[in-house]
Amino acid sequence: MLRAAIYCRVSTEEQATEGQSISAQKKALIDYAQRNHMVVVDEFIDEGVSARTADRPQFQRMISSAKKKPRPFDLILIHKTDRFARNREDAIVYKSLLRRDCGIDVRSITEQFEDSPTGKLLEGMMEVMAEFYSLNLAQEVMKGMKEKATHGKALGMAPFGYRIGEYGRYEVVPEEAAVVRWIFETYTQGEEGLFVIAGRLHSEGLLRFGPAGNKFKWSTVGIKNILRNPAYLGNLVWNRRDGAKKHRMRDPENWIVVEDAHEAIIDKGTFELAGQILKGRRGVRSPGEDYLLRGMVRCADCGGGMSYYRMQWKKRSTGETIYKPKLSCSRYHHSRLCYFNHVPVEEAEAALFGYLRDVLEGRVAPDSLEVTFPHMNGIREEAELLKRQVAATSQKLQRQLEAYEAGAIGLEDLKQARSRVDAERGALERKLEELEGHLAGDAARHLGILQDKIRQTLALATDETVPMANRRSALRAVVDHLEWSRRQDQLRIVLSIG
Repeated sequence: MLRAAIYCRVSTEEQATEGQSISAQKKALIDYAQRNHMVVVDEFIDEGVSARTADRPQFQRMISSAKKKPRPFDLILIHKTDRFARNREDAIVYKSLLRRDCGIDVRSITEQFEDSPTGKLLEGMMEVMAEFYSLNLAQEVMKGMKEKATHGKALGMAPFGYRIGEYGRYEVVPEEAAVVRWIFETYTQGEEGLFVIAGRLHSEGLLRFGPAGNKFKWSTVGIKNILRNPAYLGNLVWNRRDGAKKHRMRDPENWIVVEDAHEAIIDKGTFELAGQILKGRRGVRSPGEDYLLRGMVRCADCGGGMSYYRMQWKKRSTGETIYKPKLSCSRYHHSRLCYFNHVPVEEAEAALFGYLRDVLEGRVAPDSLEVTFPHMNGIREEAELLKRQVAATSQKLQRQLEAYEAGAIGLEDLKQARSRVDAERGALERKLEELEGHLAGDAARHLGILQDKIRQTLALATDETVPMANRRSALRAVVDHLEWSRRQDQLRIVLSIG
């Protein structure tokens, strides 16, 4: 029986103008699979996403899944050719990759193409027409958006402090505008930076401004974007950024700028002063000091990474400056979304080496070890696929029962279907049981291997004559990650057997 994956896609424009829906596509694809004796083993659904590029989350997940060994499915079902791609180059590249490298065909259930030169020609023509439709539609949409922007009409979401009024222009939201003015006033006084302002909004925003002050998880990036947004001067600026690559600025000659398009919140002098301060404080960021545990330590309380910083103070008696390197929660420093969870770098390193020596010398009970097995990731993925296939057999049997109750099939047909499904499910469950047996490898069974790796790691990682990068690589071979919680005064160490 062929195993099929289904791919559905619909853009926001198509949902609005053509009434297309994911549910309709999905139903048609599943019905087609049933009629043609196929089992649907996976689904990939992109909602509100254009097919002009292949940079679609579920599309890319489908391509990645198709490359796995063993092959997870035999073909991909799509509703129409333009659901797969509206770019002729993308369609050719990905269909060729799937057929040649993965042995997986792509089949449109509404546009049947024969496996012949004529069929291939017809399929290619359909793809070219889909690409033409997409490019032409994009051109017309851009023309309409440009016309709208020229007349000062809002495009996209309104920035914080505004809403889109009934005439399509930005209107001031007084509660939010008060927050924007306070941000500009506080920053242009020159005493508090982005980090401090974000922290104050987290701690004081609700009390000072009400719900408007607590609308976002304030961060330094968010504060900077407000300080640089010309919308607060009353100007509408459109087409500044590349639609496909939001971080890339377009050439200024392609911008559409409409001055006094709406009511200003900030005066020009304050806006320019904020820009000057931002420019003056912008510098070359130092890469920071290297340290052995870089990238290995996480905050146990929020799951974020912990980054390096140096605490420093002066001794009153001598005036000497004391430096103490520490690791602290990055989320706390970036946006105050956690607390000041920190640990001295030396203490974290000493605790890790002490733990590794304890494991090596048998002072840690094997059943208390936390160990990951990266080499088994492929087996885990295969086991998950088998679980989905087992679930699909149950659904298949349920559909047969529904068909029997509806009078579509007889009792003998139902018995045969059940026998077939039971045999299929039995084979899948036996394979799944075998894989889960491999995954059940606990740390105790691999203790000897782990101790050998730790012995090699300690010899290299504690040798200070070895370059830091090499010592860190040695540690990564046996340490998956560390988690520190200052509140619980606890360091959790997860080891790894690659």
